[in-house]
Amino acid sequence: AVFVSDRMEALTGCQVVITSLRTSAEVENLYLGSSGLLELMDAGTYAIDVSMSSPRLARELQAVAAVSDIEVLDAPIVNLGDHEQPVAFIGGRPETQDDLAPLFPYLAPVVMPQKEAGGGQLAAAVCIIALAGSLMGAVEGMALARIAGLSDKDALNVLASTSGGSR
Repeated sequence: AVFVSDRMEALTGCQVVITSLRTSAEVENLYLGSSGLLELMDAGTYAIDVSMSSPRLARELQAVAAVSDIEVLDAPIVNLGDHEQPVAFIGGRPETQDDLAPLFPYLAPVVMPQKEAGGGQLAAAVCIIALAGSLMGAVEGMALARIAGLSDKDALNVLASTSGGSR
């Protein structure tokens, strides 16, 4: 690894830039803000953003990038649990996905291509909402078990032996 002092220096000679940020606002600022990546990247360069953001922002990034002949993929990575492998949901132009496909196994062991910009973000949101629903179901099941007098251990064994165990 080489330490660089600014974005421009970091981008010099890069063919692919991979970013990972905590919030949509950070993604928007990094790509579209003052001295943003899309302003500094060379034509023909690729960007893969693995942050969780919004489908709208992913579509906007791809549209703005296309004007400068830059390709952007949204590729949020979702870790589904201790016994599951992380999944990268890849959104963007299929041709761009084909160009960058050799890199995808380095992002996550499971890759699920989507058909358009924002598709990765949308697929990740669907997955997370489904997981949240499952978690709420497990919490409600545990609450019912307590009310009915079932021990926590027995209730957890029931959940673990069914689809509530989420194998």
